[in-house]
Amino acid sequence: RKVYDIDNARESFAKRLVLTLNQGQTVNGFVQNLAQVLAPFREGRCAVRVEYRRPDARAQLTLGPDWRVRPTDELLRRITELAGEGSVRIEY
Repeated sequence: RKVYDIDNARESFAKRLVLTLNQGQTVNGFVQNLAQVLAPFREGRCAVRVEYRRPDARAQLTLGPDWRVRPTDELLRRITELAGEGSVRIEY
């Protein structure tokens, strides 16, 4: 009954954007760089979860409601550039 482009479909139906990171990816100001990447896409409805993994530990952190994003192609491209191929996925 309704036609969506991909960005609008993601915005309407995505539950969360999941960023999977390992110990080697989170060096040299990664947190600040991630905040800069997310900032222009804030005020969306999609939650952001960070899954951090090291050999001896794992953690999941869901960012607060102020960090909900619009999961556009551009955001996904920027996160992939920052964290690497296969590090980001959308859960519906």
